Amino acid sequence: MDAKIEITTLGQLQIQNNGQVLDDFISTKAVLLVVYLAMHPIEHTRKKLAAMFWGETNDQQALKNLRTVLSSIRQSLPTALTIFHDGLTINLDAPIQVDAVRFEQGCGVALGAPDKPESLLHMQNLASLYEGDFLANVVFRDADLLESWITEKQRQLRQLYTRLLHEIVEQTQKRGEYESGIYYARKLVTLDPYWDVARRQLMRLLAFTNRANAALLEYETFTTLLRDELDAEPEAETTTLYEQIRTQHIRPPQKYTVQSAIVLPDMPFVEAIDDIAIVQRMLNTPQCRLLTLYGISGIGKTALATQVAFKRQQLYQDGAYFISLKRAETARDLPYLIASAFNLDFANHITPLELEAIILDYLKNRHVLLVLDNYDHLLPETDFIQKMLEQPSPMQILVTSQIPLNLFREWLLPLQGLRVPSFDDAQPETYEAVRLFELTAQRINPRFNLQDNLKGVVEICQLVDGLPLALLIAAGWTQIIPINKIKEYIREGQEFNLPTQRDLPPHHQSLEMMLDYTWNTLTAQEQYALLAMSIFNQLFDLDEAQQICGVSLDTLTAIIHKSLVQKYDEKYRMHQLIWRYARKKLLYSDKKEVLQHQYTHYMTRLLRDIQQQNLSLHDYLFTIETQYPRIWNYDWMAKSYQPIYILTLSRFLMLYWEISRGDEIARIQALFTAINPDDLDPKARTLHNLYLARFHFATHQYEQAKYYLQALLSYHGADISWAEWGAVFTLYLTHIYTMIDVSSPVDINADMTILNESYIKLLSLYLDMCDYQAAQDFFPYLLENTYGSIDRALIFVIQGAIFAEIGQLSSAVKLFMEAFGHLADTDEPHLWAVINSLMHRIQMDIERK
Repeated sequence: MDAKIEITTLGQLQIQNNGQVLDDFISTKAVLLVVYLAMHPIEHTRKKLAAMFWGETNDQQALKNLRTVLSSIRQSLPTALTIFHDGLTINLDAPIQVDAVRFEQGCGVALGAPDKPESLLHMQNLASLYEGDFLANVVFRDADLLESWITEKQRQLRQLYTRLLHEIVEQTQKRGEYESGIYYARKLVTLDPYWDVARRQLMRLLAFTNRANAALLEYETFTTLLRDELDAEPEAETTTLYEQIRTQHIRPPQKYTVQSAIVLPDMPFVEAIDDIAIVQRMLNTPQCRLLTLYGISGIGKTALATQVAFKRQQLYQDGAYFISLKRAETARDLPYLIASAFNLDFANHITPLELEAIILDYLKNRHVLLVLDNYDHLLPETDFIQKMLEQPSPMQILVTSQIPLNLFREWLLPLQGLRVPSFDDAQPETYEAVRLFELTAQRINPRFNLQDNLKGVVEICQLVDGLPLALLIAAGWTQIIPINKIKEYIREGQEFNLPTQRDLPPHHQSLEMMLDYTWNTLTAQEQYALLAMSIFNQLFDLDEAQQICGVSLDTLTAIIHKSLVQKYDEKYRMHQLIWRYARKKLLYSDKKEVLQHQYTHYMTRLLRDIQQQNLSLHDYLFTIETQYPRIWNYDWMAKSYQPIYILTLSRFLMLYWEISRGDEIARIQALFTAINPDDLDPKARTLHNLYLARFHFATHQYEQAKYYLQALLSYHGADISWAEWGAVFTLYLTHIYTMIDVSSPVDINADMTILNESYIKLLSLYLDMCDYQAAQDFFPYLLENTYGSIDRALIFVIQGAIFAEIGQLSSAVKLFMEAFGHLADTDEPHLWAVINSLMHRIQMDIERK
């Protein structure tokens, strides 16, 4: 099956091939050419395209540029184009999707019949496609026709998006989905801040949700904007609406929504047994007056608090009360909500302080449970809660919030999601996450069979870390798409809304909206911390977070309190959904370059420290094995930097690969072979040849090893370390002994040759482990039993490199001079040139000292 090509143009320019972001196009115009052809699937002449994309150059140069760009496109997307002698077109048979085309076509259908029941969800899905203007911030030169096309398409799509948002707000208002309407109305006002109609929509919805002050402030802000920017006034209809709100002629059905008896929602709920038991135990403790259940959005705080309150309400002589704070603008609304819950009569002109006094007096000696749901958006204001806690009352307060209230009397329970089974668990269907998925799926798809989909469901539960909201959304799609597609959408961070629950708050209708909502509640330091720490694929420790990512302890504490990062013994781990969300942002962040350098520096230091601990071979290999997953973690780095990272760490890993991962040598060798040496500087190229030579020796490909050895000697000016030059010469000597035919009848020293070869391999091992003292023990024997001029020269050079590595430069010079003496009568110009270059380097080091 052909690869699926997805082109993103709204907000950012990106092309994905089967989910893999392509970033190896030769230029921005190459990407834009693919976009243009995909959006205009007809045959285009080369002359027309050249003039459009390189109109400021002569025809010959423009056509040459087009040929170069087409060559780049064919390398990245070999099936995307159909090229003729004098023209080309997008391959009409290739599965290519462009978000702008989907948006434009979808709007044509949705806006044609907006009153259909299913149209609102369709329009909301379309709105989520528009993440920014068409090809915003794309920079190129010398293409006026191309710029005109982009500008016009930006205008058309922006106008269409404006119509779409307006219609969504109208439909949500008709259906009474006011919170959702406010969400989209604010988007519309941001898009077109000078449009009276958009302001009136927002003002009316704010008034309907008991936010008259906010609605009036919108009018005042709008009036100031028009006067300052356009020297104009709002339309008469807008001013009339303002007066109606100000005089309370637009009134919501009820100012505050309060549930004064605990009623369970008619929705599937799976008890997190441990959490419920802990909450019950804490509330049974008399000293626990305030308990906060906190965690990431969608973790099930409200559901858990409701279940606990329902189970316990008979224990409170004066009742239990559930108070939703979603529509409270500030903590000053809290006394009014509580008074409404208790059915306390109070005059409209009463002041907030007077009402607080009435409530505090009412609560004296009352045994009640107050559930305050969604307190986080009222923080940091907690004065009234503290006043209630100071009352001599057996009252208890159960709060749900994304973060703790940070009060001295506060008891805390961080929620971490439902229990998730491992793949090898004998009874995965007994875990809460799997049970919730099954209940939700069967509620809307009675034919769903868990056993037929068990493996996929377990993987989904793991991908979302047992997050109840994510499980509800994923299970909601089982009626429409197969389990493997749901897994793919979650793994790749694709957007898909909850298909059957449009009455939920906007940030609970899709994973993307929930994650966006959570992200936007963070400070800039917290956002950077998550972005930076997403480089870790597994657990990480405090040292890594601070030294690689530059995350302060205060910031780490803050995001732990928000349940975005969890602590496991001495390690930390990001929530999987947050990790994927942050990793996606990292891929396009300018912070990645600094992070990849810091990661390389940290891992180099780590491996050098391990190497210098004088461990036994077994302990050395075991230590590398335990660290290997985080060492060999570079997929998040820029493709152009990955070879640098690989080559930098390979000197520490070669021995480990050769001994502990022999069955993977071919795969690792292929990774090195794929590196283009032309992209490397002389130092990196030398290391590249060294490691490829070692790999070919390990796989007994001696001719290929010889090729890379000869290449090594061609770059004798590379500034690699003395230890690495020691490895080069040891490898050269290994090659000489490997090529000796010890079975030949004329070879009277076969045993000696085999023994020498073994000593050289041991010498190489100790050099890899930086045990230079042990390595020195081999040289007397090797010199005594080696007679070839080149062999002896190499032994002296290896020993000299070791002395240079440990700083004994004078001894190194003497050994290099010995090597020169043995090379005098040999035909080895490359070897002579290398040693001569290194002699010059030693002399320079001596002069600097």
